[in-house]
Amino acid sequence: MNPQYLETFRRHKRAFALIVAVAVLLAAWVSLGNPPLYRSSASLWSDTPAGSANQLAGAQTPASQEQTMFTELLTTLYFRTSVAKQSSLTTHVDSNPIEGWGPPALVQRIRGPKSIEDRIAAALGPKRVRTVIEGPHILKIDVDATTPVLARNMLRALLDEYRLQRRVLRRNALALSERQVQTASRALGEARTKLADYLQEHSEATRTDPRMRVLSDTERNAMIQLATATERLNQETTAVLSGSEQATLRVVDPPQPAIRSSGARKSLAKGIVGGFFVGCVLCFLGVLGLTKVRQAGTPLEIEHATSGNGVLDEEAREAAVKAAPEKPARAQARKPAQRRM
Repeated sequence: MNPQYLETFRRHKRAFALIVAVAVLLAAWVSLGNPPLYRSSASLWSDTPAGSANQLAGAQTPASQEQTMFTELLTTLYFRTSVAKQSSLTTHVDSNPIEGWGPPALVQRIRGPKSIEDRIAAALGPKRVRTVIEGPHILKIDVDATTPVLARNMLRALLDEYRLQRRVLRRNALALSERQVQTASRALGEARTKLADYLQEHSEATRTDPRMRVLSDTERNAMIQLATATERLNQETTAVLSGSEQATLRVVDPPQPAIRSSGARKSLAKGIVGGFFVGCVLCFLGVLGLTKVRQAGTPLEIEHATSGNGVLDEEAREAAVKAAPEKPARAQARKPAQRRM
C-alpha cells in the first residue's frame, strides 16, 4: 500500500471515525424508526381433480398455481380494497397516516401523508404479505401488520376474499371455455364445408393437390382445437359442479394469533452492517481524494500543516514542500535560457 495513503489516514483518523459513526447511527435510526410488525400465518392445501391435464409432467404444481393466482389478485385495486374494508385496514390507515419515527416518517411529515390507496397498497404489498411454497400442495401465507389484531384480521380477509374471487374466476373460466368450444365448432364446420365444396367441384383432386392439402390441414387443426377446448370445458365443468372450493382448496392451518416478527432484529443488524460498510467506503474515497490533494501541492495541504494558533508546523510544512511537484521550479529555470536566445 502507498505510504502516503496511510499518512493521510493517520492525519484525519478522527474525521474518518466520525464519518463511520454517523453512517452507522443513520442506518440504526432508519431500522429502529420503523414501526414494530406482528406476523400471522396460515396454510392452504390445494389439489387438482383426478385425471386433470395439470398433473402432466412439467406442469406447475397446485401450490404454484395458487401462489400465482393469489399474487396476481393482490395487484388489483378491487381485491385490495375489498380486503381493506373487511379487515378494518382502511380505518387503521386513516387514523394512523404516519407510522414510525424514522427518516421516512420525517419526510412524510414534511411533505404530508400519502393517499389512503397508496397506504393500503403498501400494507398489502410484497413486503408485508408473503407466500411460501412448502410442498407440491401446501402454500403458506404470512401477513405482517403494525398490530397483532390487524395482522390476523388482514389474513382472514385475504383468505375469504381469495376463495370468493377464486370461485368467480372458475365460473368465468367455464364461460370462457364454453365460448372457445363454440368458436372451435364453427371453425371446424366452416373447414369441412370448404373441403366438401372443393371436392364436389374438383372430383379428380388428389392428395397431392396443393389446395386440397391446405383444406385438409385446416380441417385437421380445427379438429385439434375443438378437442382441446372440449377437454378444458369438461375440466372446468367438473370443477364447478363438484364444488372445487371445498374439493381442491382447503385451509389446513387457520390464521394463527400474531406474534412479534423477528424481521426487526435482522433489519437492525443488516442496517448497522450496511451503515458501517457505507462509512468505510466514504472514508476510502476521502483518503484517495485528500492524498491526491497533497500530491498536487495545493494550499490546502499548507493549511492542514498549520496549528490552531496560526503557527506553522515545520515538520508538516517540510513534508508538504517535498510532496509538491517540482514543475514550477523547472519552469523558472527555463525562463533565463529563453531570454538569452
